[in-house]
Amino acid sequence: MSVVVDTQALLWYVLDSSRLSTAAAAKLDRTAEAGTHILVPTICLVEVEYLRDKRVIADDWYDRLQAALGDPEFAWKAIPLDLNVVASIPRIPRAVVPDMPDRIVAATALALRLPLVSSDRKIRQVEGLNVIW
Repeated sequence: MSVVVDTQALLWYVLDSSRLSTAAAAKLDRTAEAGTHILVPTICLVEVEYLRDKRVIADDWYDRLQAALGDPEFAWKAIPLDLNVVASIPRIPRAVVPDMPDRIVAATALALRLPLVSSDRKIRQVEGLNVIW
């Protein structure tokens, strides 16, 4: 089964960071090994570019991520923001998750009816969302 990933989990997995939880890393590994996709909402790629532009992450991190996403053998697949995701955004309460990029990521998982790998405590509070951390 495919899984959706948020920006932090995406970066931590690609960079092999110890900040990624054991459960999250295992789920991402199993997904890749099964030949299914780890789905990356395109808003995450925008956030990565923003972090690179602000110099929060190094250019080489960005380059490693771009190389991974451009590799057809890699398990990652970018998922565009579409009307189904937009229709799912109201299911993510702004009072619980105020940040719109986070709401878009969560709505992507809801729209696709897939689990979401995320360390975000606010996202983990969303009712009906299967969050792995």
